[in-house]
Amino acid sequence: MALPTAPATYKLGLNQVGYATLVVSIFFILLSTIAAALRVWTRIVKSAKFGIDDWLLFVSVFLFYLFCANILVGVYTLGGGQIYLDPLVLAHKSQQYLKSEYAIPPIYAINVTTIKLSILFFYRRIFETPSFLRNNSIIMGICCVWFVATVIGDLLYCIPMATFWDPTVKGKCFNFALYFLIMELFDMLLDIAILCLPLKIILGLHLPLKNRLGILCIFLLGAL
Repeated sequence: MALPTAPATYKLGLNQVGYATLVVSIFFILLSTIAAALRVWTRIVKSAKFGIDDWLLFVSVFLFYLFCANILVGVYTLGGGQIYLDPLVLAHKSQQYLKSEYAIPPIYAINVTTIKLSILFFYRRIFETPSFLRNNSIIMGICCVWFVATVIGDLLYCIPMATFWDPTVKGKCFNFALYFLIMELFDMLLDIAILCLPLKIILGLHLPLKNRLGILCIFLLGAL
């Protein structure tokens, strides 16, 4: 007796992208949740007030949840990480998936900017020398400029936007690979600047070199 054939829209399951996305998303969601929980626990134990750096951290965690949710919806609902038998269904799902993908870069830009600002405001709690605060403010300003430029670029990647997900819509899209490379290069340079900002003060402390290096490692791990 022949087995019944699957309907044309039958979904076979997740592909490798789908499984990898699930594992990576769960890992980083747990990691960010633990980081936020530890921050809350530290403030409660020390009976310390929550500062702007704490609230920015909580906002960044919430935005990261949105970031992961958008990716997971694209993978599990809109066909980004699934296998379909019907090519027409796959084409329709792919278009929906690309719509969700268009929202990912702006969310990412907001997320990483809040993280950077959280670290910079945290530094301001500890180091209060005029020169440090001035350099801190300069990097904050550059972070905000990077954020605005990135979001504008993300939203105007294709004009009109529908060109990104609908091949029948006539429009223009710039070279996203080159744009992404340039913006991520500036992003990386900002991260390096933020990590190096307290180096001079920490290494200048009147403590044994071993202790200064230990403090430096703590700051670097905290920032990472």
